Amino acid sequence: MARKHVFTLAALFSVDAFGGGFVVQSMLALWLYQRFALSVTLAGTVFFWSGILTSVSYLVAVRIANRFGLVNTMVFTHLPSSLCLLLIPFTNHIGYVIALLFLRSALSQMDVPTRSSYVMAIVPVAERPAAASITSVPRSLASAVSPFLAGFLLSASSFGWPLIAAGALKIVYDVLLLAMFRKVRPPEEKRAADDDVEPAVAKSGAGHREAGQPVRKPGPNEAAAADTAHAHTDATRSSVTRRCKRS
Repeated sequence: MARKHVFTLAALFSVDAFGGGFVVQSMLALWLYQRFALSVTLAGTVFFWSGILTSVSYLVAVRIANRFGLVNTMVFTHLPSSLCLLLIPFTNHIGYVIALLFLRSALSQMDVPTRSSYVMAIVPVAERPAAASITSVPRSLASAVSPFLAGFLLSASSFGWPLIAAGALKIVYDVLLLAMFRKVRPPEEKRAADDDVEPAVAKSGAGHREAGQPVRKPGPNEAAAADTAHAHTDATRSSVTRRCKRS
């Protein structure tokens, strides 16, 4: 089962990397120059701050993953960044374009540390080196193909078709990842969920006992049987009392 998961993740990661190859920095800088005549100096400044936001997002991703889980962090931070890519070609103001690029940079790479952690968590220790290789090599191959296609698209039109292709492929990756692996939880998340449930159950049971509430309400048959037993006991006591008086 672990091997099947690894090969499936490798295929999904390849889709993501193939989409990412359409928007490598060189192609993105070329598109910004074609569409907005953005200078090289300003493009370099934009990419500098994008890199800073990406670095900070690595640290934030850890806290989000501890709260919501690895798969949820991978999907629900990556999906908005892919939507930003889809919106950028339809934006005609350079200020809005840069804002969307910054927002994408703050979100798009949160799946990098969580992705590595997730792969290592769902496979046995002995298989982790092979799993890391299997999930990394296809990504590199896939990302090498798409810049060639991006260059062809940019030469045909300055609309921004590479960004559309990248955003669409990444959204497909996010949806498939969530559908296939939302129930495949790492052992650490399973233990954390069990630890949260057990104290809640114990506290609930203790609260019922302290309040004197019955665990289960007796049914009609049980109540009738209890009344019959009480009546029989009363009759027995009365018979014994009469015998004692006669004697």
